[in-house]
Amino acid sequence: MRVLILVMFHLLIGSLCCGFVMGQEGCQRDGLVEVVRSIQAGGVLGSHLVGFLNLVSDSVYGSDLVEFLSQQGHTNPKPLAQDLLNAKFLISHSGSSELAPSGLYMLVHVKGADALNTREVATCVKKSAEQVAEDIRDIMTRLFAKFLRDDGKSVDYQGIAASPLWSEYMKMATQLQRVDVERLDRDDRLAFFINIYNILCIHGLIDQGVPSNLLARFQFYKDTSYVIGGHLMTLNEIENGILRSNRASGGTLFLTPFNEDDPRLKLILPEADARIHFALNCGAKSCPRLRVYDGQDIQNQLTVATREYLETGEALLVDVSKNSVKLSKLFDWYEVDFGQNNEQVIRWVLNHLEDSQKKERLERVFRNGGLQLSHIDYNWGHNGI
Repeated sequence: MRVLILVMFHLLIGSLCCGFVMGQEGCQRDGLVEVVRSIQAGGVLGSHLVGFLNLVSDSVYGSDLVEFLSQQGHTNPKPLAQDLLNAKFLISHSGSSELAPSGLYMLVHVKGADALNTREVATCVKKSAEQVAEDIRDIMTRLFAKFLRDDGKSVDYQGIAASPLWSEYMKMATQLQRVDVERLDRDDRLAFFINIYNILCIHGLIDQGVPSNLLARFQFYKDTSYVIGGHLMTLNEIENGILRSNRASGGTLFLTPFNEDDPRLKLILPEADARIHFALNCGAKSCPRLRVYDGQDIQNQLTVATREYLETGEALLVDVSKNSVKLSKLFDWYEVDFGQNNEQVIRWVLNHLEDSQKKERLERVFRNGGLQLSHIDYNWGHNGI
């Protein structure tokens, strides 16, 4: 007993000396958290007009924030405010990383108040983006192993929601608020955002339920969001803004998701890779199977996912006798990603099909000329078990 007491005493002293305090997930608590809480509760946040009729709520000017911190007894208020900005507890409305007196700032978890991961402050000391991506992969792998059927498409949402693993993931999702995602290289970023899209969709379906009609589906993908690295991102914005390199779609009402001065532009992939459409799972029965993607192997994984999906009847049907080809509606909704016309789209499919009887049939129809191209109805039925 005396040994145990001594060990606990030394651990306590060590933690006090090192400023080590436990936060979410048993992680080390960030020393700036109490400053964040004081700002939120201190009455310094308000609504400010920016530009023409753009009211930014729960915000504060840099000069007012420095004055507030000084009144709170902080001896170096300006460096402290910059520390908050560097740690991404504080987010600039303009996207700037430098504190300015006339700049407008928001607390990151307040900025995205409607996001699914901002119900708590991200209290942990910030991890590297690479470590966060690895943590997300690890917990998704464990969730999928337990709650995904062998087909990779049918999901036990109720099982996930009741699992301690999901509680662990929810705490992890909170930490996404402050991740330095811009530090990820191209392949790591590609894998990261595919994984985030898929797990955010699962999170949204658990939290909000299954959309009941076309309008509800539109709103679901438009509104379901996380704050990631200080940026609010919806499912539509992750898919069309980040992964498709800021391209329009029906889901964005045929407008590009990010305008020319949007700070999220620095995160977009340099070009759209059409194979992502066979990696993203939107919770419908016609969606491709769920996988966990890793930046170290993402190119091979996307090739496998594409070939696998193209071999299914949900993706491609070829009728040589009728000289007809039917493709998934994905090729219709995102046609520009595959080619500028039917011929280019078919060539893209041929280039990505495995050597198989289906590929031979498609080559035969393509050589015949005059093929009839149409699209397969998409099954929007819920993929829950």
